[in-house]
Amino acid sequence: MSVSKPKKTALKAVSTSAPSNTLMLIGDVANAYGVTSRTLRYYEELGLITASQRQSGQSRLYDTHAVKRIQVIVSLQACGFSLTDIQAMLVPLEPAQITPKAEENTTQPSRYDRWKATYESLLRQSDRLTEKIALLTSIQAEVETRLTAVEALCGPCQSKSQLAACDPLCEHHHLHEA
Repeated sequence: MSVSKPKKTALKAVSTSAPSNTLMLIGDVANAYGVTSRTLRYYEELGLITASQRQSGQSRLYDTHAVKRIQVIVSLQACGFSLTDIQAMLVPLEPAQITPKAEENTTQPSRYDRWKATYESLLRQSDRLTEKIALLTSIQAEVETRLTAVEALCGPCQSKSQLAACDPLCEHHHLHEA
């Protein structure tokens, strides 16, 4: 297996097209996603990711699968999801965990109850994402409207061939005289 040191901008390409035997150093992955090595070790403690192996000196190495998960985790956190929410989304439920019968003589929630809580949490998270997408779409539309208005005001100023047509009263006219 090879160990690669990705460039910051190349990591996303690596996460989707790198050979599955490519390993990346913890510091390089952390740097590429704007988190600390300690954050990645914490993700491991929570069971969100697993280091593929360790290099001499105990430096963690992550394979393509782990890097993809890190990308998802960081993206979900950027959307406002807590690590608890992310755990519910990413930690798989084994089929044996999904049984409607509660275990006898226990104060712990049944496996079915845990599955149901995870399902309901995922529904709420999906609704939150839908709301955020709608808000961002609205903001994007407003920015595009303002951009169009500015372009309409300074349309003649945008092309060097049309600078002569620039209205002397245009706020930007003095910039074109230089």
